[in-house]
Formats: sequence, structure tokens, C-alpha cells
Amino acid sequence: MKYIHYYIFFLFFFIACKENKTDIIPCVPQTKVDVPLEEVSGISSSFIDTVLFVKLQEPQNTFRNLDKLKIYGDTIYILDERLSKLMSFDKEGNFITQYGERGRSSSEYVRVNSFDVDKHYVYLYDDASEKMISFTHGGEFVQKVETPFWGEDFKALENGSFLFSLKPGKLNVKLCVTDSHFNIKKVFSYFDEEDQDNYSNYSLFQKVGDSIYYTDDMSDTTHVFTPKGELVHSYLFNFGKYAPPLEARYDAEQLIKEKHVFMYTCPLIYDSKLVMFLRNRHLRTVLY
Repeated sequence: MKYIHYYIFFLFFFIACKENKTDIIPCVPQTKVDVPLEEVSGISSSFIDTVLFVKLQEPQNTFRNLDKLKIYGDTIYILDERLSKLMSFDKEGNFITQYGERGRSSSEYVRVNSFDVDKHYVYLYDDASEKMISFTHGGEFVQKVETPFWGEDFKALENGSFLFSLKPGKLNVKLCVTDSHFNIKKVFSYFDEEDQDNYSNYSLFQKVGDSIYYTDDMSDTTHVFTPKGELVHSYLFNFGKYAPPLEARYDAEQLIKEKHVFMYTCPLIYDSKLVMFLRNRHLRTVLY
């Protein structure tokens, strides 16, 4: 698979409100990022200043895929979605514990598609059973709570509530804030009836410093939230003539077929640098 690297040449700032009949996100400052999609053969070695390898002392046959990784404190958490297995390691790579296992009891799950960690618990979301399961950091079961929606990804907030990205369902809610019992308290956007959004193969949420970033798949827009779930800023990535029109942003396969460019994962942001995966016409590429 060929990876192509791009540079963002400049930022154009303006204040605007995104107009979308299915979107009720309030008017917030928005930054338009014009991306000229210039191909380069490599990136400067100064882009990453430190590389650290940690050899995981994993139990035999632990992973097939490393789909999601989070570091909380000195602990590394890794989720293998194919095996529905979440495990933790210390910073030297020593195995700590596994959180739950497959099954039908209260402390078990059918399929884990997302997880998060805060100072209280480790949270696993079972999208097959539509329930959240909580564990202590040491791996002991705490509780399970069924959710009244079909969740895709989530982020635990500092006040005990949650940011949730949902899959298309009877509620048609795309992005919302829930309370600690997963009752929806505020909706930021809804699905259009043709919308096949949430195409991401990666986490839709990223925590960077004191901010939480959420990428609205196929809309080329990343929203910024506070740790309490307040929306404070948006970034619109403009791919010029290769960007799909608004009315076409509902079918990822069609966008690829018609050779459009669109985002399909939340960006990784570190020290004012950004890395993001794109669907660039018929290729999977990387934006720097």
C-alpha cells in the first residue's frame, strides 16, 4: 500500500457557522484549513523529535490487531477489536491485566468497539449489546449499564458525563452528550436519512492537552470540546476541487469511486503538528 505525504501550507482564519439541515451545532469559531495536497517524497526528521520503542511482554497469542491505543498516566491500554480484547501494560511493557472477556454475563461482553479511561474507571463499550461496562484500573468488574442508543465511539468527561458518537439508528442522533446513566442531555448533530457517516476505522475522539477533538467523518470537519463537553471551535479542512459536494457526503464507497478526497479518522495532534489519514481518491494516504 502506497502512502503519500502532504504538507499544510497555510491557514486561513474566519468565523462562520456550518450550514447543514441535519446539523444543529451552535455557531462557534471555525478555522478553514486550505490543503493544497502537494505530494512529497518524505518528511523532515524534525517532525518527530523522539522515538521510543516499548516491547510488550504480552501473553502468548495476545493480539491480532492493535486497533486503539491510549496512554493514561504510566499505563498503556491496547484494544484488539477483532478479538474484542482490552489489555494494559506498564511503561516498561510488562503485562498488567485484561479487562473482562467475551460472554453473556453482566461482567462480560459480546464485542468491544471502543474504550476510555479516567481517574475512576476503565470503560468498555459493547456495541453488539449496547451497554457500557466499567472496571477498576486493576481489572475488577464494577458495573454494566445498558444504553438507549447504538454507540460508535465515546469519551469520558471530567464531570462524569460522556461525549458519544452514535451509529445510525432509530434516534438518528450522530453526536451528543449524555449523563452518567447515558441519558442524552444535549445533541450536537443528527443523521440525514441518507447519511452513512461514521466511516472511521479509528477513534473518532482524541484528547490533546485540555481539549477533546472529534472528527465528523466525510464532512472534513473536526470539532473541539472542553473536558466538560462544551463545543468551542471547529476546523474545516478544504481539499479544493477534490472535495465532495455537500449532497454527496453520505456514501463512502461512492466518494472513493468518484475519486474524491475526504477524512476518515480523527487527527493526531502533538506539539502543534498534525497527522491524519485521508481517502485520497483511490488511495489511503497520510496528511502531515
